Amino acid sequence: MSSLEFYTSLSAIWIAIAWFPYILDRIMVHGLTGTMANPTPSLA
Repeated sequence: MSSLEFYTSLSAIWIAIAWFPYILDRIMVHGLTGTMANPTPSLA
């Protein structure tokens, strides 16, 4: 594995970890089906 592949994979892991709290919050606020649904203009 080259250093480029190593740092790219580290970046991908960091992005996944950074988005995890946001996704959990969306599930807590809107529920699982609301989170997976197509957003509407009236959705806050």
